[in-house]
Amino acid sequence: MDPNEVKYSDEIEKVINQKNTSCPLYGTEECRMLNSESCSECAIASLKPEKQAKAASALKRLREASHPEELSKLYTSEECLFCKGHAPEKADGVALFDLKKRDPEGDWTIALGKRKLNLKDADMILPLQVSCCKKCRAKYRAFDYLPTAVGLVIAAAALIVTTASPVHKAAYAVAPWFPAALMALGLVTALVAAFALKAVLAKSLKKQMRASVEEIPMIKKLMDEGWQEVMDKKQGVSAMVFAKERRMYGVCSAEYPEEKPIADPGPEPVVMGIWAADPSECGRVPKEKPEE
Repeated sequence: MDPNEVKYSDEIEKVINQKNTSCPLYGTEECRMLNSESCSECAIASLKPEKQAKAASALKRLREASHPEELSKLYTSEECLFCKGHAPEKADGVALFDLKKRDPEGDWTIALGKRKLNLKDADMILPLQVSCCKKCRAKYRAFDYLPTAVGLVIAAAALIVTTASPVHKAAYAVAPWFPAALMALGLVTALVAAFALKAVLAKSLKKQMRASVEEIPMIKKLMDEGWQEVMDKKQGVSAMVFAKERRMYGVCSAEYPEEKPIADPGPEPVVMGIWAADPSECGRVPKEKPEE
């Protein structure tokens, strides 16, 4: 048992886990897609009936536009879906990002988090999570953080050098504005270095992994149907964050077991013996009765 897990009495546990059968979403595919931890944790269950109906309608539109039973493969896969050019590595967490799509009915008011229900927009928001390995995560983070870190180091070095007493006095002797010009030059150098390194890392990243989420077939299918990334790409690389554990509750967290095809029953049985409608089905044809 997790030492940080809170243990309630049986009576409280019963109340917390009680099913709200009066909720219009109870037992529906929309309820399954929302995938709340329990009815007591569901934001929709506590709403007034008219708001519950609107929320149920919004979830239905989201479900019909996103195919959640197919998307579950994105976060239940045991293999990394970002690996490119080689056999996929074992998944070690998930990449998180959001897609959006214009809702023809507008005024989207539905909770995508655990409790809050205050998102209001004309776009449907689809929070996705995709299985990712530690190598792809490390490559992406190098692209995301390293250029900024290098730029800050260069800027800090320029600031330290230009403010050092010997350098500042020598520069001031040239012209009163020269120390400030040197400092500005250092900042510009830092920005140029960061931008150049970002471009180099982006080019390398695109060769080593699916740096744009639309390269993943299931995401490409959504984008062909009108979905777009909420955050703009940088150097052609999608904006993502990473987590070691996938979300277990909320939209796009439910598991949809893959349906197994029905086994072929084989050829239809042949009726034999005296029950055969046609004597030839018995494997032999009786001799014709001679005419009298």
